[in-house]
Amino acid sequence: MFSKIRESFLFIIIACIVLAVSVMTMIIPATDYSEAYDESLSALPEWSFDSFLTGYYLKRYEQYLNDQIWLRDDLLQVKSFIEFLFLRTESHGVAYGEDHFMFSRFYSFSPETLRANLDAIDLFAYNTMSEISVMLVPSASYPLVDYLPGNMPVIDQSYYINEINNYLSNTTTPINVKDVLAINADKYIYYRTDPNWTTYGAWLAYSQLTATRNLKSFKYDSASKIKVSNFYGNNYSKSKAFNVQPDTIEYFDFPATMTAYPNDAAYTIAYDSMYDYAAFETSDKYAAFLHGVQPYAVIKTEPDSTKKGTVTVLCDSFGYSFIPFLTQNYNEVIMIDLRYYEGSFDDIRNTRFDDILILLGFETLCTENAIANLK
Repeated sequence: MFSKIRESFLFIIIACIVLAVSVMTMIIPATDYSEAYDESLSALPEWSFDSFLTGYYLKRYEQYLNDQIWLRDDLLQVKSFIEFLFLRTESHGVAYGEDHFMFSRFYSFSPETLRANLDAIDLFAYNTMSEISVMLVPSASYPLVDYLPGNMPVIDQSYYINEINNYLSNTTTPINVKDVLAINADKYIYYRTDPNWTTYGAWLAYSQLTATRNLKSFKYDSASKIKVSNFYGNNYSKSKAFNVQPDTIEYFDFPATMTAYPNDAAYTIAYDSMYDYAAFETSDKYAAFLHGVQPYAVIKTEPDSTKKGTVTVLCDSFGYSFIPFLTQNYNEVIMIDLRYYEGSFDDIRNTRFDDILILLGFETLCTENAIANLK
């Protein structure tokens, strides 16, 4: 008898909570963006008889309710806590490792995609009258292998990067950065909540480049670093982990000007700094580097005869915190984000440069046609 009363009482409480959440969701105005998780939210779909019959409207409306539900952020935190109690080590493609590290799941790729990208690099290097350096950045699961959750499947990135470097050595100059990152795995080289390397991790790779090109390397401890706390990266945005440990971004405020060239605009955007300082106050703090995603940008410093002329960097997100260091060795840096650039190899060859660097995450090279599309 008591058990039935308890079950009935619990049912009433749950029903009241569901009803309250549903009513508040309908009353409170919808928003189109969640700053807490740095993501766009679904808008209320337009109703039509045809979309209702096909089920399209109901599907979109369900997604709208999921995004706009009252106390959504708090409920997601509760969900994360419940998953923790059930010893779940993964959520939405993000695995929870030791010391609060979050790892993107990356355990397979398409050999065809990798081959297409490598062939494109070969073609580009063969037809370019300049030395091209290639820097492949492993995802965090390789250097930070000791922080991975148990039994997490991973790709042997060290093996593949070695094989790729050997293959590309016929036409380019590969720069090995995976080993220096692995040696410094006990240091803060990747963010806990984001797939990107930290500024220190980028500097370690930069030091490998300067050694290869016989350039004077900027000393990490020779200038004042600026620190920005409470950075919640992309892996956190996906997983919504309740016990997250936020990251700290460091950067050097090197003087430089920057001109951005959007793909879909007939104008340019001029900045008096490489950094969007306002972005450091938002949830998407990594977007402060080079003012966020840029298909094409030119960074210039005061002319200095001790520096080289121009370096062109073809990159993905790893390039954004790496490129500021290059301003210490080059008067001009041309940055091309291969994920968004709509030009071709011919367009790149027609730009001015003294050096060319292809800087890509190993995962990007294996899973996206970032380079192959330039053909």
